[in-house]
Amino acid sequence: VQSQATGFARNPDIVAETLYRAAGICHKCKRNAPFKRAKDGTPYLEVHHKVQLAHGGEDSLENAMALCPNCHREAHYG
Repeated sequence: VQSQATGFARNPDIVAETLYRAAGICHKCKRNAPFKRAKDGTPYLEVHHKVQLAHGGEDSLENAMALCPNCHREAHYG
């Protein structure tokens, strides 16, 4: 069995700005982040691309949103 994965270069500034703009609130469910990061106490949200990078989406603020882990999983698997 062979497996191959493709990675995409992410702009850390897009991630940081998306999380900053979210102010600890999930874009989808509008709830507070479920917990704070142990390393720095910031709210834990995950950055999701509306149009996936694998499908030609851009790594841009317009294409990014901050989601709680549950909403992020639902976006991919729900």
